[in-house]
Amino acid sequence: MKTYLFVFGRNPELSFLELTQFLSGRNISYKIFEAVKEIAVVQVENIPEDLANILGGTVRIGEVIARNIEGLEKNSFDYFNKMQMSICVYSNSQLYEPVRNFLKKKAKEEHIKYLLSKDTAPSKIREGFEILLFKDHIAKTVSIFHPQAYKERDKRPCNDFLKNTSIRLSRILIHLSGKPSGTLLDPFCGTGVILQEGVLLGYDVLGLDADEKSVQCSRKNLFWIQQKYKTARAFKVQSGNALTIPYDHFDVIVSEPYLGPYIRGILRPSEAEKIKRDLERLYIQFFRNLGRCRVVFILPRFQLKNKILNLERVFGDFKILHGPLLYADENSKIIREIYVLEK
Repeated sequence: MKTYLFVFGRNPELSFLELTQFLSGRNISYKIFEAVKEIAVVQVENIPEDLANILGGTVRIGEVIARNIEGLEKNSFDYFNKMQMSICVYSNSQLYEPVRNFLKKKAKEEHIKYLLSKDTAPSKIREGFEILLFKDHIAKTVSIFHPQAYKERDKRPCNDFLKNTSIRLSRILIHLSGKPSGTLLDPFCGTGVILQEGVLLGYDVLGLDADEKSVQCSRKNLFWIQQKYKTARAFKVQSGNALTIPYDHFDVIVSEPYLGPYIRGILRPSEAEKIKRDLERLYIQFFRNLGRCRVVFILPRFQLKNKILNLERVFGDFKILHGPLLYADENSKIIREIYVLEK
């Protein structure tokens, strides 16, 4: 087993759980040595190629190659002229200056021109290599997130930004299920972003939405995904009420449901209380009608001027396996509470 540094983006707690659920669901042996803020030190039996672009919450993955400069000297690097070298430092590691001096010395010995930068953004990494430093761990980056791939998928033919779930969150939700394959149902599918990412991750997908326009939109997007990425995974989307799911077989439900009306301006307490009651009735009935299954689900948390308003007792017989895990976009007026449930 090799030791890796996993560097998480926003919401490290959520991203850490995504990683462990992903590994456990695929029976990949691992051991957590340390998890501090955005860094986890993990010994893993074997990781899939380019895992940082499979997971939704991981920015970088580095294989630990040394614990000091003496250990670093035992490693070989591919040096070439006009190359880029980058060093990323976490938790105020004291190794930056020694590693920087080591790389400059090696480049001089190899007679190459180079650019040596610190804490380079993933989108700026070009040909060369990157070193990650965390406490006494020296790691070489083996997988790095490329945001351009998400930007390309956001060019889907049909968008409704009031109903879209972000690609990043969609992937996290799917992996939180711990189900590596099978049939995934989103009963509040909107424009189908969760379904689209499910198809790309190897699931057959089922979608349901009460709005016919959203159903048509989701179908267009899924056809586009199939053609653009040459995937043959099965999908089916139809209009219908999530309280009476028409599908007989599915392995997991993953959904960002209807979270209430679009909020303009400051939410008054009376408005929030009404939204809360309406959503509680919807969700209680939804879970009451479900049989045994694994569910990854989001509840809204409303931030009022003087208090936080949570939904209560909506899951019925379902057991909470994980949650609430909080997720909020920078400009969001509600905080999402993410739960992993099972009955």
